[in-house]
Amino acid sequence: MKQGSLFENTDTRNADQASLGSGCTLEFVGRRKEKAILYRNGVHMKVVDLSDRIAKRLFVVEMIELGVLKSRLAEALNMSRQTIHNYLEIAKHFGTEGLIQGYTPSESKSRRKQRELHKNKRVSGDKAELVARIREKERKEIEEKQFPLEFSFGPEGEEPSVARDKQPFYEEHDWTETRYAGTFLYLASAISEWKWLHLVIGYFGDEYKIFMIFLLMAGANIRSIEQLKHVRSREAGIVLGIRRLPCKPKVWEWFYNAAAKQVSEF
Repeated sequence: MKQGSLFENTDTRNADQASLGSGCTLEFVGRRKEKAILYRNGVHMKVVDLSDRIAKRLFVVEMIELGVLKSRLAEALNMSRQTIHNYLEIAKHFGTEGLIQGYTPSESKSRRKQRELHKNKRVSGDKAELVARIREKERKEIEEKQFPLEFSFGPEGEEPSVARDKQPFYEEHDWTETRYAGTFLYLASAISEWKWLHLVIGYFGDEYKIFMIFLLMAGANIRSIEQLKHVRSREAGIVLGIRRLPCKPKVWEWFYNAAAKQVSEF
């Protein structure tokens, strides 16, 4: 019997694929990799023609704007990081026009001067406008295909609800000093800008309070529920709008009650 190697080669990555970071993956098509398919978080986003110089420049800048790693993108497209940097500089100073026309910031950062320098090799206006429209359409398609958050909480009339006297910030009180006031900045943004509290209550009802405590822990750099014993319960409770932080066993009870609802999908 043939003995297997002690260290088997378990690398099953596809040689025609490249992970770029930020959930983006390129899958190359053809022997010469003339085309590539972009996936983000496993979802097909677009096909790019890498043999088209203009399309490639636009694609490189678009990928950097999506947050991919410059080094991985350079390796995947067999180009230098300096070239990517140059494309970004062109886009910064001249926008899409500069990428299409091949402007060079080192020559001049004046759009008028660049147009004068490249007047003999400029892409026709109609084609330039067409490319710009294509890029804008592709950008919108990418934005529309981002994973949406599910904000439906079940059949109408069956959404979790919270009794009036248990709702956040139900209690009225005079001005009070608290060492946890900084946490309110996070809380205010989460409530007003991202409707976070609406989302949490919609899924967990009365158990929303454990998430308020999690926000306090994040804002005050409290690394475990055990460390909550050092928190001034009344001061923290006022900031979070839940009157008072309970004792540790009660916090764990809130935690397990929320977990028992089994509403997390991931």
